[in-house]
Amino acid sequence: MIDSSSKTPVIGWFISGHGLGHASRSTQVIRRLPASQVRVIVFSLADRHFIERECGRPVRVISRSWDHGPVQASGFEIDWEASFRECLRVQESVENDGGALGRFLMSEGVTLVVSDISPYPLAVASRLGIPGVCITNFTWCDVLAPCTVGDKRREDLITAYRADYECASLTLRTPLSFPMNYMPHRQDIDLIATCGVRNRRAELRQSVGARDDERLVCLYLGLWGTGDLDTERLRSIRGVRFVSYRPVGDCASIVDPDLWPFEDLITSCDCVMCKPGYGAFSSCMANGVPCLTYPRPEFAEYHYLRSGVDAWGGAVHLPVSDMMSGNWLTGLEETLSLRPERVSSDGALQGAHYILDLLGVS
Repeated sequence: MIDSSSKTPVIGWFISGHGLGHASRSTQVIRRLPASQVRVIVFSLADRHFIERECGRPVRVISRSWDHGPVQASGFEIDWEASFRECLRVQESVENDGGALGRFLMSEGVTLVVSDISPYPLAVASRLGIPGVCITNFTWCDVLAPCTVGDKRREDLITAYRADYECASLTLRTPLSFPMNYMPHRQDIDLIATCGVRNRRAELRQSVGARDDERLVCLYLGLWGTGDLDTERLRSIRGVRFVSYRPVGDCASIVDPDLWPFEDLITSCDCVMCKPGYGAFSSCMANGVPCLTYPRPEFAEYHYLRSGVDAWGGAVHLPVSDMMSGNWLTGLEETLSLRPERVSSDGALQGAHYILDLLGVS
């Protein structure tokens, strides 16, 4: 057990590197922890620059992963064989850890562990006698379990994951979430998302050379790119200027994420065309910006994400065939007609308060 009575609290924060959604969520909570009172060590394979920028405060980043999510064959397909092969490989390294992670946390004076959403660090925290907090809207049990039936190694993997997750002292569950009834000490919090503080529409128009009569549409299609997307058809849509962080053929104007945080970008646009994910949906909901999206039913969390945005009333869903063929015009017109309300997004502040309470920091 670690004696934390006379030291500055140190948090070991484990962030899945599977996409940027986990990092987007966790960094918003870290940002709200006072740097003068709490030190944070982040363990993640997510982009270091992104983590440091979004935390907005000093953090130490260690590029190491303690979990592995599904392996995507494309933006629409999961390679389940490769997924379980990688998950089992990581789990084998975890089981051969020999207590090294625990010894490292002790040597650094870590007094609390937060995970989004690696299971093993929660078990290590329990063995060290320190709190372990899970922040999430799903776990790897929820995502992987449907593809384990009849395969003992896969079933054993989920059993091991679940045992580790059940070590959590507290589970902070956001909206757009699985029930996760097996997780102990669940506490529901608001969306974790940042509201754009400035409507920079005029600045954005000038930056991308948009005409006054053009509607601004943010393209946020994730890390998988758009190689099969018919961008020529998108270029033919009149009265719309697409903006993006990444090239989308040659149909979008590129903006710098260091100059245009996502919340400022979407608040300055008329709508967002995005993949169905927690980060994009929660940002749109928090800022009251309508979104055009598409189905990904092969992703286990999609059902809960879609239920959440449908209840909000700010999303239009394109068939995948229309998405890839660039047949967006009707969907864009419907999306641009929506005026959804903002959804409460104080989850980062609420999560920070729960963590500070566990640390005994006022």
